Amino acid sequence: MHQTMPIKMNLKIGQRRKVSMSVVVAVGYNFIPTLGLEAGYMYSSDLNYDIRDDSIGASASGRLYVPYLAFKFDVPIYQRASIFFKLGVMYPYGEADLSGSIGTITKYGRISAGHILPFSGIGGAYALTPKLSVDMTYQGAAYVLAGAGVLSLGLTYHL
Repeated sequence: MHQTMPIKMNLKIGQRRKVSMSVVVAVGYNFIPTLGLEAGYMYSSDLNYDIRDDSIGASASGRLYVPYLAFKFDVPIYQRASIFFKLGVMYPYGEADLSGSIGTITKYGRISAGHILPFSGIGGAYALTPKLSVDMTYQGAAYVLAGAGVLSLGLTYHL
């Protein structure tokens, strides 16, 4: 006869230790004023998470690299302002350093993976001059609205 014993733990999972910094670089081409194609690259470092309990401790830190290709749809809302939407694909890959312990057992490791995923973004732009605009964008995986994206503030130069 096999018996199981329930284990109860109160863990704080996914507690972020500090804010990470991201860099986004992109180039694009507009087919018409409201439709374009954009290729970009996002990099995030210092992604840090902790899991802690009386007898369990684990942490993960990582770096994430995300090249993407997306259609960009601009919707003018005023003479100098617009909102835009991005839809495409991305290939996020990166590294995570893992460490943890249960009681007196300690393990360390590293994971790395990459997959093609849907990509989306939403943002707004304000034209400072006919050739220069400031924009704020929230972009990332297709579920970007669920909190899995990168918020960026940038300048766009129009040729």
